[in-house]
Amino acid sequence: MYLYATSTTMMYAAFIIDGLLWSFVGIFPYALLATFVDRKIVGTAFALCEGISFIVGSSARGLGAKMFTEMGATIPTYISFGIQLVGVIAIFFFDNERLKESAEEKRTEEKNTPSADTLPVKQDNPLKKLIAMFSVAALPFAILNGAQYIVYQIDSSFLPYYAEKMSFDYLTPATTGGIIVGIIGIVIGILCDVVKPGYFVIFAFTGQMLFPFILASAETSAMFGAAVMMYYVTNCYYMPLQIMAVRNSKNTEQGRVNGTMLFFMDFFSIIANILLGYSVDNKGYTFTFTWLGYLGIVLLLAFILLFIYLQKKEKKLS
Repeated sequence: MYLYATSTTMMYAAFIIDGLLWSFVGIFPYALLATFVDRKIVGTAFALCEGISFIVGSSARGLGAKMFTEMGATIPTYISFGIQLVGVIAIFFFDNERLKESAEEKRTEEKNTPSADTLPVKQDNPLKKLIAMFSVAALPFAILNGAQYIVYQIDSSFLPYYAEKMSFDYLTPATTGGIIVGIIGIVIGILCDVVKPGYFVIFAFTGQMLFPFILASAETSAMFGAAVMMYYVTNCYYMPLQIMAVRNSKNTEQGRVNGTMLFFMDFFSIIANILLGYSVDNKGYTFTFTWLGYLGIVLLLAFILLFIYLQKKEKKLS
């Protein structure tokens, strides 16, 4: 549709369909992993999935741009179509017996006892029906992850333009950092099976807090590059937060857990673009970077308090 679009309406339709389909594609891999894999090694499973996806995605962005520039749109689009077709064919060989077992477990559990991870729903209360779509156990992790996503938006939507305005080199640290964070993500995910994921979240939130302050005071390309590298190296909070959410919820609620995490990422992404756009246009980049740093302090302190609470709760249960 994108390749053969002959009007703005067709172009919009292609991207709307892409967004709607991605809302399914983005949820099911981690829900399936959490269902199929033992919780003791869920960190390793998530690490391989997320890390490989990130490395491939980061590499594909530059490669795709180069192919479009040198070959035009047709060949890259057909290559993309072929890759998706391979995925579709692979699904037909998927063994769904474990899914049937999980579905049966869920039906039995829901029949015998109400889920501890969802709020009670009255048939005549639409608001409670809406709230019940979310995993209560995953909410604190989803909110913290989503709020931290505001910092992600400054990089994806604004930093390239800021670098061009200031004549800073953005492509080199961003490309290098994209590869490094994929590797770090794999390592951290594996380590989450032997070390408490909360420690990695504190490490990541600390870097995400410091990065905007360094950015605000950057006067040279080297200092700007160091700030961007710090952002990428510590942009590894999602996986440990996801693992914490998985371990704090029931196995039959993993689809809801992942949906809750992704919903708040999208929700805060919309808020971020509005806030950041207004702030950059009316207050400038330095002011915007500075308040993002203060936001990072708030999120770091909030997670530390949550982590302390979870530690005490775990100790009490044991």
